[in-house]
Amino acid sequence: TAQVINHHTGEQVAEAQCKISPEQFGLFLAAVGAKYNCGLIAPERNGLGISTVQKLEQIEYPNLYRQRSVTPAEEYSEQGIYGFLTTGNSKVSIVNWGASLVLEGESGIVSEALVAEMKIFVRDDKGRTGSSRGGNDDILLAWLISQ
Repeated sequence: TAQVINHHTGEQVAEAQCKISPEQFGLFLAAVGAKYNCGLIAPERNGLGISTVQKLEQIEYPNLYRQRSVTPAEEYSEQGIYGFLTTGNSKVSIVNWGASLVLEGESGIVSEALVAEMKIFVRDDKGRTGSSRGGNDDILLAWLISQ
């Protein structure tokens, strides 16, 4: 799942959900990034996303997000590590930031699919967040990471 955000205006300008391999998704993201003036790509580096990040590195995409805060298990790098690692802490941070954008009327959201996922996104008794009723939150997480 990909989100394209105009960071000058905050407006959501494109959204895509793809059923392709992680490597093909990396190539797709690079093509989308090229269409949007070599836009910043911030792929999730969890699970299959690692292969997407590796493909973007392999093709030397010039504007790949580097995350500077790392988990204790990762080696610190001054330049950061390519991709966005979703952890309990990083998810809380992006969910709170996204909520503030929505509450302040600055979300720039135009996607009905994204709004639908927001409507079923909940926090449980233990503070964990995710979709309820067997729904998905891929579009929402992609939007949160893109912010």
